[in-house]
Amino acid sequence: GGNADAAEIDCLPSIALSDTFEGMTLDAQWTKDSAPGTSLDVSGGVLVLTPSSANQGRYAAARSEAFDFNNKRVAIEIAQMLNTQAAGIAELQVGLDDQNLYFLRQTGGVMQFGTTVAGTSQVRATAGFSVALHRWWQFRVLGGWIYADTSPDGQNWTELSSVELDGPVEFEVSIRAGTDRRINEPGSLHIDNVNSGSSLCQ
Repeated sequence: GGNADAAEIDCLPSIALSDTFEGMTLDAQWTKDSAPGTSLDVSGGVLVLTPSSANQGRYAAARSEAFDFNNKRVAIEIAQMLNTQAAGIAELQVGLDDQNLYFLRQTGGVMQFGTTVAGTSQVRATAGFSVALHRWWQFRVLGGWIYADTSPDGQNWTELSSVELDGPVEFEVSIRAGTDRRINEPGSLHIDNVNSGSSLCQ
């Protein structure tokens, strides 16, 4: 990791998923999945996901179709984070299904990278969350490994962690915001870009 492979991190091509969220609805690459009490809207050029403050274990989510991730990446820009003083969960997932996936998440002011295998989740790396340093999140697949990276600007990436892949690399992408307990004032998660903006490889 680190700066030695910055060019390699920067210039893996993106999967063919993109949305600058310019319209009022998600485009056809995405499926909206919002549990009762949560909301998911496209407004002012951003995707806005708002957890419920009254319910437990409910998420607002946008899920993509499946893509071949081999030697490719997906990057998102977080224009506004959930309330980091609360226990809301903001998450980028790539995986085969709800039971088998890789996640980057922020909860309670902590960044986490982890895996979910057969429905059992394991956090493999953590870092204190910074609005400035962790504005962009990325997954990339290279040489049989999946890497989780963060960036302040979509150009200079820092590897948070990596894990060896076990199985196929056809992954769906999910962007989620929710809670696993009742919390007050969870805030909302605003996503400005997917594979676009300043993170686009030249």
